[in-house]
Amino acid sequence: MPGSPKRDNSSIIFSDLMAKVGYLMLYWSRLEQALNDEIGRLRTELGIGEGLVRGGIQERLDQWTGLVGRSSADLHIHLVAEQ
Repeated sequence: MPGSPKRDNSSIIFSDLMAKVGYLMLYWSRLEQALNDEIGRLRTELGIGEGLVRGGIQERLDQWTGLVGRSSADLHIHLVAEQ
């Protein structure tokens, strides 16, 4: 288009990079929110109480792993008790 500034190749590459970083941040925030929601759900299900979810991603993943283990153990005990 006449009169419009031309974008050089480095500008196009940088723009593409920033778009991809934006998508990564969006999906990362969705992952973190889903993890927080799941920790809250498991706490409620196990009668621990909701409370605030704190810590970095590794601490929250460790907490989630522990809660899933407890939930599975409680389910197994419940199923065995029913037999």
